[in-house]
Amino acid sequence: MYPDSILIEDNGIACNLEEVMAYCETVSSQDLDQVESIKIYPNPTSDNIEIRGLPYIEKCELYNNDGKLLRTYYNTSLLNMSEFNAGLYTIRIAGKHNVILRKVLKI
Repeated sequence: MYPDSILIEDNGIACNLEEVMAYCETVSSQDLDQVESIKIYPNPTSDNIEIRGLPYIEKCELYNNDGKLLRTYYNTSLLNMSEFNAGLYTIRIAGKHNVILRKVLKI
């Protein structure tokens, strides 16, 4: 084992070092700036929220406070939350190269 290496175990079937290296890129400050620029508006909300600051959104997953997946939205930056109860939710936003988690409060 080398000093700057990590041990990856139990990754599942066919997950090898080459696959990990292909998907684990160095994070640049530009990447971090883009993640920080992503905003959820309005937050808190009573119905719709809009995701701003990400040029392409592949999908968004809405989770309740218990971690249960409630809904998946595809190719949209506008999410309708009107049917959900008041509470704290987590949105998992998958872009072209990023996956970002954000909290949103439904009132």
